Amino acid sequence: MGIASKIDPQDGIIYSQYDGEITLRTLQEASRRLRADPLFRAGLKELVDVGDAVPRVSADDMFQYALWLQGYPPIDFIAVVAKHDVAFGVARMFEQMSGDARPGMRVFRDEREAKAWLLAQHTAGT
Repeated sequence: MGIASKIDPQDGIIYSQYDGEITLRTLQEASRRLRADPLFRAGLKELVDVGDAVPRVSADDMFQYALWLQGYPPIDFIAVVAKHDVAFGVARMFEQMSGDARPGMRVFRDEREAKAWLLAQHTAGT
């Protein structure tokens, strides 16, 4: 339970799967683990599937997470797939709060659409 991530170095995409209750602490721990992965590098993109995860975060938690992430290497483009209304709303809230800090984040309901958008994004070095 929590957040599991796998980096595919060939396509430069991090595949993350959320499961169970997701809290501010869960998000922070997953971010630390991901950035400690030897395959983590600048220029990666991330496809996040929130699945049936249950977000247990407040608006303040999401604001704190957005601020906290500023101390870590960024992920250039993030596509979040959230099929359920609550998870979609929380992801959109984070997208709005992140604003200028995460201009390459979009939230989708359809995984194919999310991956197509992600693969269409180009950054220096990828």
